[in-house]
Parts: sequence; C-alpha cells; structure tokens
Amino acid sequence: MIPKADGSQRELGIPTVTDRLIQQALLQVLQPLIDPTFSDHS
Repeated sequence: MIPKADGSQRELGIPTVTDRLIQQALLQVLQPLIDPTFSDHS
C-alpha cells in the first residue's frame, strides 16, 4: 500500500511478466499503425 496525501492508502499495481509481455506485443502491433498519424516535429 502507498500512502496518499489525504492520509488514505492505495494499492501498488505492479504488472506481472505476462501483463508486460502482452503490453509489448500490443505495442509492436499498434505502433506502426498509429505512428504515421503523428507529426515528426512534435
């Protein structure tokens, strides 16, 4: 648990190896589709 400014606490979310693997797989698929949308100068 991580303390918040108001005194309450929240859980610390640490992704599992499987979650990170899925995130990276999605990034590799989606990034080439989305990148051309953005300016090279931003």
